[in-house]
Amino acid sequence: MLNRTISQTVIVFSGDYIEKHPDSVDTFLDAYSEAVSRINANPENYRLLLVEKTRIPEEIAEEYKIATYLPPQQYPKNKYDKVLQWMQSKDLVQHEIAYEDVVFVR
Repeated sequence: MLNRTISQTVIVFSGDYIEKHPDSVDTFLDAYSEAVSRINANPENYRLLLVEKTRIPEEIAEEYKIATYLPPQQYPKNKYDKVLQWMQSKDLVQHEIAYEDVVFVR
Protein backbone atom coordinates (compact mmCIF):
# COMPACT_ATOMS: atom_id res chain seq x y z
CA MET A 1 0.00 0.00 0.00
CA LEU A 2 2.57 2.61 1.05
CA ASN A 3 5.60 0.70 -0.24
CA ARG A 4 7.59 1.70 2.82
CA THR A 5 8.10 0.54 6.36
CA ILE A 6 6.61 2.62 9.13
CA SER A 7 7.68 1.78 12.65
CA GLN A 8 4.95 1.34 15.22
CA THR A 9 7.47 1.63 18.04
CA VAL A 10 8.06 4.86 19.88
CA ILE A 11 10.64 5.01 22.65
CA VAL A 12 10.12 7.86 25.09
CA PHE A 13 12.35 9.15 27.88
CA SER A 14 11.63 12.26 29.89
CA GLY A 15 14.09 15.10 29.45
CA ASP A 16 14.86 14.91 33.15
CA TYR A 17 15.75 11.21 32.86
CA ILE A 18 17.97 11.82 29.83
CA GLU A 19 19.83 14.58 31.68
CA LYS A 20 20.32 12.49 34.84
CA HIS A 21 21.04 9.11 33.17
CA PRO A 22 22.53 9.66 29.70
CA ASP A 23 24.62 6.48 29.94
CA SER A 24 21.51 4.41 30.74
CA VAL A 25 19.72 5.86 27.71
CA ASP A 26 22.69 5.03 25.47
CA THR A 27 22.94 1.52 26.94
CA PHE A 28 19.22 0.93 26.36
CA LEU A 29 19.36 2.16 22.76
CA ASP A 30 22.47 0.05 22.07
CA ALA A 31 20.76 -3.06 23.50
CA TYR A 32 17.62 -2.33 21.47
CA SER A 33 19.74 -1.98 18.31
CA GLU A 34 21.44 -5.29 19.00
CA ALA A 35 18.09 -7.02 19.58
CA VAL A 36 16.78 -5.64 16.27
CA SER A 37 19.89 -6.88 14.46
CA ARG A 38 19.64 -10.35 15.98
CA ILE A 39 15.92 -10.75 15.30
CA ASN A 40 16.19 -9.45 11.74
CA ALA A 41 19.20 -11.70 11.01
CA ASN A 42 17.38 -14.88 12.04
CA PRO A 43 13.74 -14.33 12.98
CA GLU A 44 13.01 -18.04 13.32
CA ASN A 45 15.30 -18.18 16.35
CA TYR A 46 12.78 -15.95 18.13
CA ARG A 47 9.49 -17.46 16.94
CA LEU A 48 8.72 -19.35 20.17
CA LEU A 49 9.45 -16.29 22.30
CA LEU A 50 7.32 -14.09 20.04
CA VAL A 51 4.43 -16.55 20.13
CA GLU A 52 4.63 -16.81 23.91
CA LYS A 53 5.00 -13.11 24.72
CA THR A 54 2.50 -11.76 22.19
CA ARG A 55 -0.01 -14.59 22.67
CA ILE A 56 -0.25 -15.49 19.01
CA PRO A 57 -2.92 -18.21 18.69
CA GLU A 58 -1.47 -21.70 18.37
CA GLU A 59 -3.41 -22.27 15.15
CA ILE A 60 -1.44 -19.61 13.27
CA ALA A 61 1.84 -19.59 15.22
CA GLU A 62 3.82 -21.60 12.66
CA GLU A 63 2.74 -19.48 9.68
CA TYR A 64 2.80 -16.13 11.44
CA LYS A 65 5.12 -13.74 9.55
CA ILE A 66 7.65 -12.20 11.88
CA ALA A 67 8.10 -8.49 11.28
CA THR A 68 11.33 -6.86 10.24
CA TYR A 69 12.20 -4.31 12.88
CA LEU A 70 13.72 -0.89 12.33
CA PRO A 71 16.70 0.16 14.42
CA PRO A 72 16.14 3.07 16.77
CA GLN A 73 16.39 6.38 15.01
CA GLN A 74 15.41 9.90 15.81
CA TYR A 75 12.22 11.34 14.37
CA PRO A 76 13.05 13.24 11.15
CA LYS A 77 13.10 17.01 11.57
CA ASN A 78 11.17 17.65 8.34
CA LYS A 79 8.31 15.48 9.61
CA TYR A 80 8.47 17.11 13.04
CA ASP A 81 8.13 20.54 11.43
CA LYS A 82 5.06 19.42 9.45
CA VAL A 83 3.41 17.97 12.57
CA LEU A 84 4.14 21.12 14.56
CA GLN A 85 2.71 23.32 11.81
CA TRP A 86 -0.43 21.18 11.66
CA MET A 87 -0.82 21.33 15.44
CA GLN A 88 -0.43 25.10 15.36
CA SER A 89 -3.01 25.41 12.57
CA LYS A 90 -5.49 23.53 14.77
CA ASP A 91 -4.62 25.70 17.81
CA LEU A 92 -3.33 22.63 19.62
CA VAL A 93 0.00 24.39 20.16
CA GLN A 94 0.21 28.17 20.45
CA HIS A 95 4.00 28.61 20.27
CA GLU A 96 7.14 27.23 18.69
CA ILE A 97 8.61 24.08 20.23
CA ALA A 98 12.19 23.50 19.19
CA TYR A 99 12.94 20.11 17.66
CA GLU A 100 16.02 19.82 19.88
CA ASP A 101 13.82 20.27 22.98
CA VAL A 102 11.64 17.31 22.00
CA VAL A 103 13.79 14.84 20.08
CA PHE A 104 16.80 13.21 21.69
CA VAL A 105 19.77 13.63 19.39
CA ARG A 106 22.40 10.98 20.02
